[in-house]
Amino acid sequence: MGLYSEAIALDPTNEKLYCNRSMCNGALKQWDKCEIDAKSALERDDKYIKAYFWLVKSSVSRLHGWHISSTSTYHAPCPLSL
Repeated sequence: MGLYSEAIALDPTNEKLYCNRSMCNGALKQWDKCEIDAKSALERDDKYIKAYFWLVKSSVSRLHGWHISSTSTYHAPCPLSL
């Protein structure tokens, strides 16, 4: 993640860097950071579909505490799941 931050410092106009850092934050379930980076990517390219995916995934996960798989299957949290 640190390398994405370094790359963004060198090229703050590159939406792909923000989106990829958003994906990393999502993998770590850091939904607030994931959402911020997805929005930053969309500020640079409002047609970037991958950034919309991470924006929605982070927003829904943060607000509802749901786990969303990469295949867009939604699962409510289960006390037995890990």
